[in-house]
Amino acid sequence: MKYKFIWAFSFLVLVFFSFSSQQLTLKEQLENLPHVVSVDSLFIDTFFTEQFDVYFEQVIDHNNPEEGTFLQRVIVSNSGFYKPVVVVIEGYNIWHGRALELTQLLKSNQVNIEHRFFKNSRPDSIPWDKLTIWQAASDQHKIIKSLKKIYKGNWLSTGFSKGGQATMYHRSFYPDDVKASVPYVAPLNLAREDERIYEFLKTVGSDSDRQKVYQFQCLCFDNIDELKELLKTKAKSKGWTYKMGIKNALVYTILEYSFAFWQYGGVAPENIPDNTATVRELFEHLDRISSFTFFEDKGIKTYQPFFWAALTEIGMYGYETKPFRKYLGDTVNYTFDFSAPEGTRPVYNSKAMLNVKTFLDNEAENMLFIVGGMDTWGATAYTPSGNNNLVTKKLTNGFHGTQIQDFSKSEREEMYSLIEEWMGVEIDDIFEE
Repeated sequence: MKYKFIWAFSFLVLVFFSFSSQQLTLKEQLENLPHVVSVDSLFIDTFFTEQFDVYFEQVIDHNNPEEGTFLQRVIVSNSGFYKPVVVVIEGYNIWHGRALELTQLLKSNQVNIEHRFFKNSRPDSIPWDKLTIWQAASDQHKIIKSLKKIYKGNWLSTGFSKGGQATMYHRSFYPDDVKASVPYVAPLNLAREDERIYEFLKTVGSDSDRQKVYQFQCLCFDNIDELKELLKTKAKSKGWTYKMGIKNALVYTILEYSFAFWQYGGVAPENIPDNTATVRELFEHLDRISSFTFFEDKGIKTYQPFFWAALTEIGMYGYETKPFRKYLGDTVNYTFDFSAPEGTRPVYNSKAMLNVKTFLDNEAENMLFIVGGMDTWGATAYTPSGNNNLVTKKLTNGFHGTQIQDFSKSEREEMYSLIEEWMGVEIDDIFEE
């Protein structure tokens, strides 16, 4: 009898606290989570019932919490406590808090996690040795674990470009945090300067299209002194500075042109300026595709965490100079070593990406990779091993903005079937042909 009374009392206490917790507003529930420092209302997208700007206290070093903390920004967008959750693993800062296509398809909640050491989520002074894929994945794991106290539906992780990379890395360290993952246009580089990029640029598009790209770069080198004067004038008006020197920055910008041209596909090859163009037209087109801010001091500072990651773990690319030997005088490839923070010597860890690839090849489950066939980053996209149920869908004429909605109806339905199976929900196609 005594034990029956204790059981009944315990049951009533549990019911009471469950009922009480449901009476708390979402804002109050978020404020009560461990490590949450602040919660402020947002209004970004009417797809959601509520949105909040949330800051979590994170440790700088998950191996040694005593090294200090920083605040990490998260946007929590609510649709319902028992609906699925799409967690957006950002590779940089949080770009926006609008509902992504997966969020709309799943009629889900959405959580955007800003990457450590970008924009609002950084300590006063960045300890560069703590900017690793494991440290970042541990940030994301801590936030997901905390928010699961509120959201009870199945979780799916996703990200675009470097966010897609971070999605792969997080999954490799914490595979059980989510039921499924959809990385978009995400490279998996296997070297600091992955030579597959160079091979891609030699074969993408038609011979004629590639020749137009190359001829434009040559035209820029032919007119580099005039372009330099135009850049000097624009830099002065914009407040741009170039520690590497304006001419060197211009060389890098010209070399970047082929990568950037095929990455986004914003201009058709037939609209590339030819030898009838004025120097001003060359200048404006080069700026439109490559952007003079990419190698400008403030631009380098903004993306320095990305460059650091590239030079130490995640890899990227360099620039082959043999085709431009006439202008540059040697065949040494240009790299991004100039981007390293002052006083540092980044050392590349070749095992980091190989470990991620081993996980994807052998242990990963329920992952769909979206790839643009014309996107330069598609050169190093992950190819499933066939050992598990990972799937890559490549849009032949797609670029770096490729999404599920860009595929044909039959291809979309194939992807929906996968996601439905993994997430345990039904999807209605909301996109028109």
